Amino acid sequence: LSSNQFVGAIPTSLKSLTSLTYLFLSDNEYLDQGAIPEWIQDLVNLRELSLRKTVRMGTIPIWLDELTQLQLLDLSGNALTSTIPPSLGYSSSLRFLLLNRNNLNGTVPEDLNQLDNLELVMLDKNSLQGDVDAIFCDKKKLEVLTSDCKLPEVQCTCCSKCCSDDNDSCNADYSIVGQLDASLETGYKQEGYDLNP
Repeated sequence: LSSNQFVGAIPTSLKSLTSLTYLFLSDNEYLDQGAIPEWIQDLVNLRELSLRKTVRMGTIPIWLDELTQLQLLDLSGNALTSTIPPSLGYSSSLRFLLLNRNNLNGTVPEDLNQLDNLELVMLDKNSLQGDVDAIFCDKKKLEVLTSDCKLPEVQCTCCSKCCSDDNDSCNADYSIVGQLDASLETGYKQEGYDLNP
């Protein structure tokens, strides 16, 4: 459902799709502004959720860690505010975490250090602070880490890309390619991602 010109609210009827494993609504910038829908927490089989550029506002919900199979969470390119909830550190299946290009602030929670399966993390173009080195640099599977590395924001010596508030083009063009065969029931494997900075 990505990259359409949908208008109106994200339909609540989607909550009845309790077996849904992939929900990509990204790049639908004509949707009504609003919070991340609470009914998404009922989609307990979700493995990939992308709400990139869907005019989401408000905070990142604390219930996301209840989606225990979630491997990809893309909330980038919205107007989300407040802090990253520490509860996100209990989403142990997460491999791809994209929170960049929002209005997030506060300290990057140390709880994210528990996410040992991370392969890609994007935090850039926010107003976050903290020691990203201590949280992410020891992750053996982590291939891509982007952040605003200019003090007084985060400290990140292991970032694969450092952005700054005065460079709007930094990391502006990237795309995530989700699971290509949604019929797979066993042996699930993320097909990959394309990062075009």
